[in-house]
Amino acid sequence: MPKTLDTLWLRILGRGRVQQEAIDELEALPPDNQFRLNALLSLSSLRSNLEVSSELEEQDRELIMRLSPLLLEQLETAKRVERTAVIENLLRLRFNSLDE
Repeated sequence: MPKTLDTLWLRILGRGRVQQEAIDELEALPPDNQFRLNALLSLSSLRSNLEVSSELEEQDRELIMRLSPLLLEQLETAKRVERTAVIENLLRLRFNSLDE
């Protein structure tokens, strides 16, 4: 399968080396890349579903471990963006406008 953004999602859902390389590619995308954001959202759901299973295969455990730092990073980024938006809104209310 060609290593393109069009095939990245399928490769992430693959197994073994193909999956590891696809996760590396996902991790290398800029944090604000829409594909990355959507993929991490879907992978978060997948991880949650895998975690409730009592009979995880070794590959599934490895996937959870590999995704955890990416998902945590995305959560921290979202919190930073939210805090920035709240601060900007408070400043707009106080001063009626904001410059760059």
